[in-house]
Amino acid sequence: MPAVSIPQKIVETARTSPEDFYREIAVFFYEEQHVTLAQAARIAQMDRVSFQQLLASRGVDIHFTVDEYEHDIEALQSLRKS
Repeated sequence: MPAVSIPQKIVETARTSPEDFYREIAVFFYEEQHVTLAQAARIAQMDRVSFQQLLASRGVDIHFTVDEYEHDIEALQSLRKS
């Protein structure tokens, strides 16, 4: 995903910090299902678990794609083998 730079003037107009600005964008695009959970976490500049906690604090449902679900199942199975 290419890097996106938000001009400081836009952030100032929104009366928020750059970090919160990116988080708001990420939550919006995730909620509208334009990006995956992992992509939204990267946009928000957060790890996936922290982003999920942010979504939960706002009452946003977590939706998984089949690929994300399969990835999580594989990760759990590999942990079980360890």
